[in-house]
Amino acid sequence: MGVSALLLLHGVDFVIQGVLTETGIISIPTLTAWTAVHWQTFVWGPWFVLGGIAFCVASWNYQRRASTWRAETT
Repeated sequence: MGVSALLLLHGVDFVIQGVLTETGIISIPTLTAWTAVHWQTFVWGPWFVLGGIAFCVASWNYQRRASTWRAETT
């Protein structure tokens, strides 16, 4: 569950920083940096968030099945 929290935090950080940059609250000096901001905001950030959610669901499902399996075998 810790890894999913880190993935979510990383993705949300990308998206928040990108939104702040897109709205002009945070300024960046060069045009090349704008390309990186767009990629982080609209591609990498959402993928990290989705990955964190998927990892959380997978680990929760594994823990649930493992506890059921342990209860059946004892």
